[in-house]
Amino acid sequence: VTSKKKHRTLSILSTPVEVFVVTHQTHKMSYKNNADANRDALFSPSSRSKSGPKHKRDNKANRDALFGGLEKGNETKKTSRKSSSSSGRPTPSSTSTAKKMLSTAANTRGYTHKAKPKVTSTLSGTAKMEKLKEAESFRDKATKAMQRGVFTRPDPVMAGNYYKRAADAYGLCGENRLERLHRVASADCQMGSGGYSAAAAEYMKAGALVKETNEEINLDRKRKEGWKFYSDAASAWEKANEPGKAANCRVLSAVAWTWE
Repeated sequence: VTSKKKHRTLSILSTPVEVFVVTHQTHKMSYKNNADANRDALFSPSSRSKSGPKHKRDNKANRDALFGGLEKGNETKKTSRKSSSSSGRPTPSSTSTAKKMLSTAANTRGYTHKAKPKVTSTLSGTAKMEKLKEAESFRDKATKAMQRGVFTRPDPVMAGNYYKRAADAYGLCGENRLERLHRVASADCQMGSGGYSAAAAEYMKAGALVKETNEEINLDRKRKEGWKFYSDAASAWEKANEPGKAANCRVLSAVAWTWE
């Protein structure tokens, strides 16, 4: 009886110990599995990407999407090295453009400006006749604007504008002398009304027309007219408070005595 009781008590005592051991082992295994799963999810190697549970593959894909794989990182490093090495070396196109710039800079040393010949288109035939009639009408209007009447008085501003338009029309017809005369008349009217800048411009145009004329005139007369027109232009620029342009016209008036 005593032996049976001892065996029963041992069997009763052994069952809780076995249960404790089993539960402890199962708890330890579940903790280990969880730790392995967390470690693989955070630091899983790239060699296990194709194998393993689904959550590991998803984590690997997310990490590659965010930070790129090892192969992509190596490719970016290679491309960056290539770009840095290529940027350090001068390209053929850049060297050729640099040579062209140096050559042009060398050619422009001691450059002297050469004025291009002025090309003027003149009318002919019926168009020229109509333009001459128009110029004569402008001249008549300018003359009428400078007349004094019972209720009117001379208007140099309007007369100067009409003389200028007549000079433009004569210039299109190739009438150098008539254009020159009307330029001077327009400038004289502008000087009387206080339009010094416009008068200076007209005097300078008249001087240029004297130099370009093809008329058979005396050389001394040609030089004297050029000197006078540029001198009048210089005086007009001085009254317009343009000392630089006035000095330029003074130089041109002096150069007029060297015309040939």
